[in-house]
Order: sequence, then structure tokens, then C-alpha cells
Amino acid sequence: MHAERTGTSNEVMTQSFLCQYTQMDKMLVSDVIKSLVTKKLVSKKDNPKDSRAFIIAATAEGTKLANKAVKIVEEIDNEFFAGVKKRASFNSDLINLLVD
Repeated sequence: MHAERTGTSNEVMTQSFLCQYTQMDKMLVSDVIKSLVTKKLVSKKDNPKDSRAFIIAATAEGTKLANKAVKIVEEIDNEFFAGVKKRASFNSDLINLLVD
């Protein structure tokens, strides 16, 4: 979200893309975006290529908070799975369970 791009092509990050990517309801995504904009963690500006859509991007503060959250989640993840001896095969088995 940081650079306003989806990373998949030259598309910009939009509410519609977020709904598709996260498979979440449009109203829920809209409410979350409004809340993040109010907290100045995300910016929302007009999309010059589509007047019905907005370009969504993390603000500097939003990026800083997201990076901090990722570090905390990784620390918790590492603590939680510290006892797993064969981490690579464990991860592979989990992915297989999700895919099946």
C-alpha cells in the first residue's frame, strides 16, 4: 500500500482492489479506510483515470506503524513456533492444508 501501487502491474491501490485481494465486503473495507484516513494512517485521493475510484496509500505515519506491527508479529510468531524442529517442512505442511 505504501507506494500506491498493487505490485501486480501499473495499477494503483484502490478500494476495489483491496476488496478483491482481501476477499472482504466493500462496506467493511470502506469503513476501515475511513477510519484509517481519520487517523491519518492512510491517504485517499481522486483517481485521475477513474472518477469512481480513489487512490489509497499509506501515509508516512501509517507506514511507520505498519512496519512496527510487522516486527511485533514476527517476534510473536518466532516465539510461538520456537519449538518446531523442522520449520521448513512444517510451513510446507501448513500451506498444503490450506490449499486442500
